[in-house]
Amino acid sequence: MAQPPETNDAFLREVDEELSFDRMMAFIRSYGRAVLIAIGLGLAALAGGLWWQNHQLDVAGQQGEKLGAAIKDMSLGNIDAVPAQLTPLTTNSAEGYRASAKLLKASIAQQKGDVAGAVAGFKAVSTDTSLDQNWRDAALVRQTAAEFDTLAPDVVIDRLKLLAVQGKPWFGPAGELVGVAYLKQNKPELAAKLFGQIAQDKAVPPGVADRARQMATSLGVDLPSDNKDK
Repeated sequence: MAQPPETNDAFLREVDEELSFDRMMAFIRSYGRAVLIAIGLGLAALAGGLWWQNHQLDVAGQQGEKLGAAIKDMSLGNIDAVPAQLTPLTTNSAEGYRASAKLLKASIAQQKGDVAGAVAGFKAVSTDTSLDQNWRDAALVRQTAAEFDTLAPDVVIDRLKLLAVQGKPWFGPAGELVGVAYLKQNKPELAAKLFGQIAQDKAVPPGVADRARQMATSLGVDLPSDNKDK
């Protein structure tokens, strides 16, 4: 699994604020996929957090046990058996279980390299008006991350612009995708502003904030060195 680049002097020299557009695009080609992979992992963790919140409210019952068993199998790497375990839950009337099961099935398809299946799965959740908007927004971000390479930058921005706003639950991961899309549009000033906001937002998960700090610094944003202590 690829990891985002480390922050060190060589990295910062390579992508400092004086980079020309051509060199900036070389940076995106080199590190953009690692950023997207990290975004996907972070979203999976956030989806798990949503499931846990719902599970706490409905901890009793067979459906919670079934979903818990499926997640346990996933954590152990036994993903081949998980889709069959999740299928009954995808039509369950309990919103949290239904949404969680669908998101997990789509995530498994993505892990197996079935991008089309993953995108379809995430889209099914993002367009399901019977679900709470937070679930739908989470699915939309995951869908966009899964098909990012095939989307025009303006499509990414238009799709996520209402989520890539400070104070919104999915500001961090949605903002990362929009930031990279701005760079593809040769709009580094917009990307720099957005990455800077993400890096300094205390509500953003630490991993997302760290990646945003690297990107913002590479684009010439002067961030407080003690941001993590705020």
